[in-house]
Amino acid sequence: MVPTDWLQSIPIVRNHKDKSEWADEKVYDLAVRFGVSREVLLRRLLAIGKTTEYFYKQKREQYKAEYRIKVNLEKEEKKSIHVPQHYKVLNQTGRKFARLVFEGYHQNKIGLLNVSEYLGIKLKHLPKLEQSLNPSYLLGDKI
Repeated sequence: MVPTDWLQSIPIVRNHKDKSEWADEKVYDLAVRFGVSREVLLRRLLAIGKTTEYFYKQKREQYKAEYRIKVNLEKEEKKSIHVPQHYKVLNQTGRKFARLVFEGYHQNKIGLLNVSEYLGIKLKHLPKLEQSLNPSYLLGDKI
C-alpha cells in the first residue's frame, strides 16, 4: 500500500533526521497522500528505519484511543437524534415514488406487503408514511 521507493523519495521522509518522532501533521499528510491510515504509514516508516518501535507503539495506542472516543461520540449522537422511520423512507425513496406505490395500492394493483417491500418499511409504519404524503398534513391541516 505504501511503496518503499515512493515513500523514501518524498523530501519530508528523506530529510527527516530525528529517527524517533514525527509530528502528527506530517504523519497525517503522508497518510492522506498514500490513502492509508496513520498507523499504516507509521508502520511503514518503522519498517524503513525512520522511526522507533517505541514511538510507533505510543502512536498506535493514541490512535486506538481517538477511535474509541469517536465511536462513543457517534453512538451518543445517534441516541440523541431520532428520525421517524417514515421520514427516512421519504428521504431514501422520494415523495413521487412513495405516492406512486400508494396509488398502486389504492387501485388494487399491489398489496400491502408489496407496498412495504417497495418502500423498504415495516407494515406498522405505512399509515404514518401515507399520512405524511398528504399535502394537508404538511401544512398542518390548515387547508
